[in-house]
Amino acid sequence: MNYRRITAAVTALAAVLSAASCSSVKEKKKVSTPEPEPVTIAAGSVEFEWQDAYSSILSGAESSEDARFDLIDLNADGTPELILSLNSDESATCTIYTFADGAAVTLGEAGSSGRVEYIPQKNLIHSLYVGDSFEIGEYFEITDSTLVSDIKFFSSYGMDNGGSLILEINDEPAERDDFDEQVAAYASEDSIEAGRRYSLTASAVDYALKYSEGWTAVLTASQKQLYSEKLADYLEIDYANAAFDLCDFNGDNIPELIVSTGTYDADICRVFTITDDNGHEMLSEVTGDFGGYGVISYDIDNKLPFAENAEGVYSFDLTGADLGSYSPSGSTMVCGRRFFLSTENIASVLG
Repeated sequence: MNYRRITAAVTALAAVLSAASCSSVKEKKKVSTPEPEPVTIAAGSVEFEWQDAYSSILSGAESSEDARFDLIDLNADGTPELILSLNSDESATCTIYTFADGAAVTLGEAGSSGRVEYIPQKNLIHSLYVGDSFEIGEYFEITDSTLVSDIKFFSSYGMDNGGSLILEINDEPAERDDFDEQVAAYASEDSIEAGRRYSLTASAVDYALKYSEGWTAVLTASQKQLYSEKLADYLEIDYANAAFDLCDFNGDNIPELIVSTGTYDADICRVFTITDDNGHEMLSEVTGDFGGYGVISYDIDNKLPFAENAEGVYSFDLTGADLGSYSPSGSTMVCGRRFFLSTENIASVLG
């Protein structure tokens, strides 16, 4: 038997089969299905069960130049509460509503100067009124669609009581050490001011109900990752009271990321936007330190961000518009401090 010829034939056959196999693999690669494009969702098309109920309350509220409202989840159940602030007088409280069993339910009154403080780590609402010689404070939580007082405290140190210090906890006299210990157990630097985010105008109500609450649904997975990574960088910086927000400043249906460094007059905001680099999404920082007191205002009708710092009010624009003839519309919102900056909030908002 001619082993050389058999071996040569087998080798040739193996070569043919190998070539056919490679050709088959190549053909499979050629006809592979491309990855689908991310589905684009318009923020205004996102619907929530609570929208109509809150809309009815806001449309029937007494409106004025000083009237404001807010939407913020005060009990971490995934549905925002509605906070109505009719004015910013020192004694002005907020009316707080929640959504339960298909309807808006009034929780009660809290706050001062038309604002309340929300402490996200404890799901507590803080109300504090400071007078000339006294202060009254209270911490609430939402339980079974009711605003429940956890602790109420009072301190008076004015001359009207002979200069003596009067301290009370839950309407009962308290010694100084006990008072300080109980109040300190509730105090926290990690808080978000709520109540006056939106002006009580038709376009601001529409924007708040239909757009601002839908940004999480609008962002794609890759866009959320870009913002999450940037916020993780800021977590490593030692800010005492940093926060973040999502607001669409340039009208492209993709919200910008606003990072607030704190609440003092010198605290600023950083603005990040997602841009397209030859089909590849990338994160760009808008040049400049914006805002004062850690916030930026946004003129909803004019689609224009503006801010106030120690030098006064100034505007900036991401669309290249001429600001020479800018006239404020009165329909505004305050951006920058919607979510306290924490690992949990980053995961909750952008996870």
